Amino acid sequence: MGFDNKTAGIKGTNTSTYFQLAIGQIDTYTPMQIALYITTIASGGYRMKPQLVKEIREPNKDGNEPGNVIDEIEP
Repeated sequence: MGFDNKTAGIKGTNTSTYFQLAIGQIDTYTPMQIALYITTIASGGYRMKPQLVKEIREPNKDGNEPGNVIDEIEP
């Protein structure tokens, strides 16, 4: 069986350009800036402030289940 509709794929001199762009190595963008840019486009232009914490919980002595929520941070 042959493949009559073959293509060469991405043509260019540097095949790692897209990967480097994705992790912010072509320009002076950080990975966080790239992530914010992509999520802003994906959400139709709505940009949210990045946050690293969803909630703060009490320590749990048995370690099997999370402790009670002390504070919940809303986006």
